[in-house]
Amino acid sequence: MGKLLFLIIAAVVIYAIVTGVLRKRRSSASGLTGTVENMVNCARCGVNVPQSEAIEDKDHFFCSEEHRRLGAV
Repeated sequence: MGKLLFLIIAAVVIYAIVTGVLRKRRSSASGLTGTVENMVNCARCGVNVPQSEAIEDKDHFFCSEEHRRLGAV
């Protein structure tokens, strides 16, 4: 009886360790780099665009060249 209880406890501990290691490995491989990019609003339509992808004209950001050409609302 004592050996059976020991085996059950050992199996539970091993299972907890293995699932913890796999969970940590999965979360580190998810591709999240921890970098955050500033979002800006298009001055024409208001859509949110990453600042690196936005088109800047004077003091305004635009989501496309067409909206830049049309100008701010």
